[in-house]
Amino acid sequence: MATYSGEVIDFEKALNSGIDLMPKKFSFDADPLIMPDANGMYAIATPGRTKYNIS
Repeated sequence: MATYSGEVIDFEKALNSGIDLMPKKFSFDADPLIMPDANGMYAIATPGRTKYNIS
């Protein structure tokens, strides 16, 4: 398994990561998990530069 970080992530690490991509609230007026910066741009994962982390 690979991620946009360019790192190889084994199956167990992926399953036990604790990363939750589900919205906190299911509603049309809910904020998304990822928000743009002040210029309206979103962070882009770059292989070899972006690190796999659990936050």
